[in-house]
Amino acid sequence: VTPARGPKVALAFAGLFLCAAALMFFLGAREAVELRQFLAGSQVTEGEVIRHAGGRRSPARRLRGVRLEFAYLDAAGARREVRSEARYSRSDYAIGARVPIRIDPAGHARAEPDRVWPLWSGIVALCGTGIAFTVVGVLVLRAAFARKEPA
Repeated sequence: VTPARGPKVALAFAGLFLCAAALMFFLGAREAVELRQFLAGSQVTEGEVIRHAGGRRSPARRLRGVRLEFAYLDAAGARREVRSEARYSRSDYAIGARVPIRIDPAGHARAEPDRVWPLWSGIVALCGTGIAFTVVGVLVLRAAFARKEPA
């Protein structure tokens, strides 16, 4: 890279990283708003893991997480079955395990384990990636435009 093109290339890379950071922060904020709405309208009850849905192997031969299906009794005493939106490890939630779950009582369409990490991990991952991209972008800019003192 020639000295004249160096700052332009660095600026392009920094811009790419900073745009990716902004996207990660936007997605994290959107997830946080959706989670807040879910938590505000949800109720905690005890559910039983009845099924692991999905969990096929990816092309990289790694096992993807499964969507958990829970059974629980609603306020009227009727048995309901619902699937989680997030993916979890099979080893974390065995079939037949009884766990506290958060349910959407209005639509009975969503249930998630009532634990901090399963609820917040996606938001933490998105915002953490945004922070990392921001740091890389700033470091690239700083290195490209650092003034070198004559010896």
